[in-house]
Amino acid sequence: MDKDGQKKKERYKLGKVEVRLKLTKNGGLYSTEPINSPSAAVKVMAKAMAQLDREYVCVVNLNSQTQPINYNIVSIGTLDSAAASRANIFKSAILSNASSIILLHCHPSGSLKPSMDDAKLTISLIQAGKLMDIKVLDHIIVAGGSGKTFSFREKTGLFNQEYAVVAEDFAREGSKLNMGKIQTDGIREDVIFHVKEDSMDFKEFRDEIKQSLAEKMESGTSIEDTDVKKLQGESYQGIIVRPEDSIIGVTISIEDAYKAVESGSKTVDEVAGEIVKRLETAFEDRPANIDINALASYEAMKDKLFLEVVNTDMNKEMLADVPHKEIEDLSVVCRFEVDRDNGATILITNNMLERYNISEEQLFADAEANAPEIAPVVINGLGDVISDLTGTDMPDITPSVLVATNDRKCMGAAVIDYPGFMDDVADKVGGDFFVLPSSIHELLIIKDDGAQNFRDLETMVHEVNATVVDSSDRLSDNVYHFDNDNKIFELASKHNERENSKEKDSKSKEKRNSVLGDLDEKKDACRAEVRFAETPKKYQGQEL
Repeated sequence: MDKDGQKKKERYKLGKVEVRLKLTKNGGLYSTEPINSPSAAVKVMAKAMAQLDREYVCVVNLNSQTQPINYNIVSIGTLDSAAASRANIFKSAILSNASSIILLHCHPSGSLKPSMDDAKLTISLIQAGKLMDIKVLDHIIVAGGSGKTFSFREKTGLFNQEYAVVAEDFAREGSKLNMGKIQTDGIREDVIFHVKEDSMDFKEFRDEIKQSLAEKMESGTSIEDTDVKKLQGESYQGIIVRPEDSIIGVTISIEDAYKAVESGSKTVDEVAGEIVKRLETAFEDRPANIDINALASYEAMKDKLFLEVVNTDMNKEMLADVPHKEIEDLSVVCRFEVDRDNGATILITNNMLERYNISEEQLFADAEANAPEIAPVVINGLGDVISDLTGTDMPDITPSVLVATNDRKCMGAAVIDYPGFMDDVADKVGGDFFVLPSSIHELLIIKDDGAQNFRDLETMVHEVNATVVDSSDRLSDNVYHFDNDNKIFELASKHNERENSKEKDSKSKEKRNSVLGDLDEKKDACRAEVRFAETPKKYQGQEL
């Protein structure tokens, strides 16, 4: 068949093509908790996206049980914008066989204020999802730096059934809505971002909670306000509830409950009912072996002393009222262990030292002597630790990495201040070593064999802290080093500076020695010339 005939035949043919698309796995995000719910996925994504320097649009795909399958970066934009089409947003969901999605995008500026474009995108996604039978569970904005989130489902009316007509009208007619009084060329902000007029501030909410609890609990129960100050950024506002004739109470944060009521997802009565259940459980599990009278006597309590290490800058305000010992950018504090089974401890404060009439030096001497007894050091290979966590036998593929903690695996990084700890580790690894602050609960030990670059280790620590470690468990972004010969524990950066300085001094000394040597040789040469000149010359046995 000639070319003209072939072309004529092609006009009557509908060609067949095969589309082969596949998902490609590439890394992932890790969490200290199972990522088995939408909220868990949003939490780990928010931590990661809070560190980004540009706007990213991401989608989390979920199965029919609303369990996260994977996430996909849809687009990367500029400092203040990122474009994302509906087709690209749903692409990975279709390939993942997802039943629902959660859209997330970040604002590097730290602002949580949604724009009208954000609202319009949300509306169009809801409608597109209905057509494809892929439900849009939420659209989340992540604030850069803080990691705080804004939920369109919680904070707006876009996902409410009563506003479905608004969304449908918008999808059909673009930017013009026709719904009774809502006739405008744009979307009225009080429709999309409707805020309840009867919202209350935190003080009013706490008063209502106390009143509701008083009605639900036994008469005589004491319910009071309390603002709890804790290390590692875990301070909170809440209430303390004491049963009648008891000096021990249960403290509960009500900040999350306040957010739930403000978002409209729960009522005051509902959260009060949940708090009552939590209190009942807490009272049942309350330690029964705490000797209140013993707390007044330091001699009676000093055998319960142990140590905790925290980041100094993160806890600067709290440490002003707490006796502490600084080690580089870390601070060691002391606690009483009042009930090991339930993890009940008491942080030693400056006021307590005054009442006990003891010095800070005495406190730390007693704590450093007692801590290894009640919370002894445990050092294992990284492979052994992973095997314990997973319950499976795992080959130790990283024999040079050790994990140091205490026997309870809680606040175990404090072993860094145990007497003899550094020397014991140096004997174990055979010399100098790096210390990586995995969290306040454990340390990673890596032998300094000359192959490790401390800056690479710092980068790894920083990335893990930003994506995996909870802020309440974070210890430091720095790496430390122990010089076994000189018995110096310091920041790895300082050790590097010392080594560089030594090398410069050594080269300078070699250079000075070389220069002096050259001068000596020249002097000797000059003396030889002088001596040679002073020696009488002879010619045929006659002096000249």
